[in-house]
Amino acid sequence: MEKRLFVGIDTSKKGHQVCLMNPTKTKQDPYINNDQEGFDRLTKVLSQYEEQGYQVTVGCEPCGHYWENLGYRLLEDGHDVRLVNPFHVNRYKEIFGNSPQKDDRKDSRVIATLVKEGRSLHNNLPRDGYAELRHLTHLREQLLEESSRLHNRLHGWIDRYFPEYSKLFSDLFGTTCLGLLKKYGGPQQVREASLRGLTEQVRSLSHGRLGKKRAQQVQARAARSIGQTVAPKAARAELNWLLVRIESWQGEVKGVEGLINNELSQQKEDKYLQSIPCVGWWGAAVFLGELGDLRKYPRARSVEKLAGLNLYRKQS
Repeated sequence: MEKRLFVGIDTSKKGHQVCLMNPTKTKQDPYINNDQEGFDRLTKVLSQYEEQGYQVTVGCEPCGHYWENLGYRLLEDGHDVRLVNPFHVNRYKEIFGNSPQKDDRKDSRVIATLVKEGRSLHNNLPRDGYAELRHLTHLREQLLEESSRLHNRLHGWIDRYFPEYSKLFSDLFGTTCLGLLKKYGGPQQVREASLRGLTEQVRSLSHGRLGKKRAQQVQARAARSIGQTVAPKAARAELNWLLVRIESWQGEVKGVEGLINNELSQQKEDKYLQSIPCVGWWGAAVFLGELGDLRKYPRARSVEKLAGLNLYRKQS
């Protein structure tokens, strides 16, 4: 009879609680630290069981990112690492002690039990180019979240000092809109500028798409602006601060997008994914970054379940 060992690990920032379970015995192993010594200690214990002929399967609850370093270490050592659904852990632990109370030792035992019963998923830790795509796409999403904050700050500045300006441009982050703000600052400087010079700025920033008519509109709005004038130095300082960060953000986004496209072009699946209607470079990059090597998914339904798209009918 094949000897099996099921390991449940409840991960946290400082350390991990381990539970070892075989068909006849359950052992709560001591708490291991989230450091090299703790990892060495765990892998040593698992190796001892393997030397005794046990087939070891490790289960982790993927809450946050705390499990990832340990997961990669276990994979490097050749262990079979599985994931358990946090929702299943929360539901299942009510059976133990007839209480939903959370406890690290209890959670690790529940995780081991779920792995033992075959209620686990393949680990989703990508490597090589797939790992690069995952982290780069996450970074781009974080940068896009930052754009919302900058956009709101710029809107606030315009509402206070030049509220008529936003009606002239549909995109406040556009080259023409930001360029005129960087050149002139506020409505007073626009009023004092020559129409010829303003027209040349508009035409240059818009690459010839806009010209004298838009310059006249900007100057006319500036002449009748109701914006605040009580703190011109502070207004200009705040605007300069915003423009520097917006310009830096735009450069960072372009740089990350360049890295994503470079990594994506090296993946053999890229050309097939982008041949699908409505799937572009971003969709392909997120898909490969989140799934990793597609060969580990036996069928399309496996991908649907991972994405939470396995629809079903619920009735009594």
